[in-house]
Amino acid sequence: MQTPPWQSGVWCALCSRSDSLRVAMRLGLSADQLRALRGHIRYLPLDLLVRIASSFSFACLTAFRLTSKWLGYKTISSAFLCRYIDMFLHKRRIADIITFDRSGGVAFLMQLMCVLELGGTWERWVPVFHFAKSCSAVCDLYGEQTALPIQLSVLDLVHVRTKAFFLGRPEPIRQLFLFGHRLCSDWIAHGLWFDHCGRLMLGIHPLTIGVRECVRVSLRFGHRIQNVYNHRDSTSVCQHGPRVAGCLQDIVMDRFDKPVSERVSEHLVWPGTVAHARMEAIAAEATPWSCRVVESTRFEDRCRMIVLCGDKPGDPFAAFIYISRWSYDNTASVELKSTEEPALPEWKFPATVALALRIVGWRDLKLLLPNLELPGQDAAVITMTDSYSVT
Repeated sequence: MQTPPWQSGVWCALCSRSDSLRVAMRLGLSADQLRALRGHIRYLPLDLLVRIASSFSFACLTAFRLTSKWLGYKTISSAFLCRYIDMFLHKRRIADIITFDRSGGVAFLMQLMCVLELGGTWERWVPVFHFAKSCSAVCDLYGEQTALPIQLSVLDLVHVRTKAFFLGRPEPIRQLFLFGHRLCSDWIAHGLWFDHCGRLMLGIHPLTIGVRECVRVSLRFGHRIQNVYNHRDSTSVCQHGPRVAGCLQDIVMDRFDKPVSERVSEHLVWPGTVAHARMEAIAAEATPWSCRVVESTRFEDRCRMIVLCGDKPGDPFAAFIYISRWSYDNTASVELKSTEEPALPEWKFPATVALALRIVGWRDLKLLLPNLELPGQDAAVITMTDSYSVT
């Protein structure tokens, strides 16, 4: 027997006092005015329907469509769902990296909305996708490079599998199942998949997410920890092959630079030098030069990528300083890398050097990367003052 429309989820919510007051505050209406809409909901404009629907969960809208054939099917239409998803993407500030196929039909739009709503905090992937775009690592369904935003379709939802499978994974894994195959770096190609032993793989390496103590056990004994990740816990880590980072986003960003970036300059820093003392001070800062930092470890070696450019909308290329500190002799290497097209025939990177000079400063660049040709380097000579001292 079909449930009457006044017993469906949205209808009951419109009539309940608490939800009516909450919706009325958003619309600027009184509760009495909102309850008066009960008999005229089918005649409401689409914009007003979307504003009303923003006060309810997607599960409530789904129940309304399934239990109210004569009204829900007319109200929860493709046009309604497109506006609803657009509102969701703008509210989460991810509209510049994700869009969707508007001609996919009601079933696709409802499944996509369910995935987006249950996926968790999508905002953490915004700088990752902009960095991927700067590294030419964003692709379409056929592996060809494409621009942002990526357009999700029915074929992308195939990777999500079932709702039980989706909800049974940690939050960042859920999100990567939706668009991991759109990132075309060699290290993470083809997104997430399972090998013949049932291990979760990202590209060519196993992927493990858990708390720090569990990952240490996993590194030693090969155990798999999949569902104990907590993004609010500072002890939670992610392991991809031998590399361990604080979160999955750092792992993905660290893997982008390997096949596409060019080394602008490199310098080996020895212990006991002024450059080594300055490098250690930079490595200890949370956000050196107010830049995004990606930290990871490989066995006992520590790596830090300081992103100078490329993780924000409109950045023309990616540029970053990569610091690798080796445990066996306490030496370190400092590299300046970029995806800028080199100027021929000198094979130089003028825009990268100018950017690094503006953000890092002439003094730090000449100290950490003495081989880097800087404008005006012949007009001044670095003097080691007490601002840089060996400790």
